[in-house]
Amino acid sequence: MSSRYPGGVFKKMLLNGVLIAIAFAITIAIPASSGPVAVFAAPWSAGAVGVVAQAGGRLVRSGRLPWIIVAVSDDNDFVRRLYRAGAILVTDPTYAIGCDVDWGQSR
Repeated sequence: MSSRYPGGVFKKMLLNGVLIAIAFAITIAIPASSGPVAVFAAPWSAGAVGVVAQAGGRLVRSGRLPWIIVAVSDDNDFVRRLYRAGAILVTDPTYAIGCDVDWGQSR
């Protein structure tokens, strides 16, 4: 046998894959400090529009589903207020599935 640990290569590959996935998830989950954000509300809730309204934001574009929208606010504290209002995820809209944002028409 050339290796003392038969599964060693697989474990290293798995660990690297997990670390890459975590880094990717963190990149997606942390929105920019300014500009539009994708807001995800719980599907069983009143919807993302209510969350954005409660947080004091403005609708930029709705998504395919009522619990996903793109919103914006001039307040630097907007993301924190979205979470307090009931958002389950606030992220960069370019990574959000279901937003279909056409930036040429939205800005």
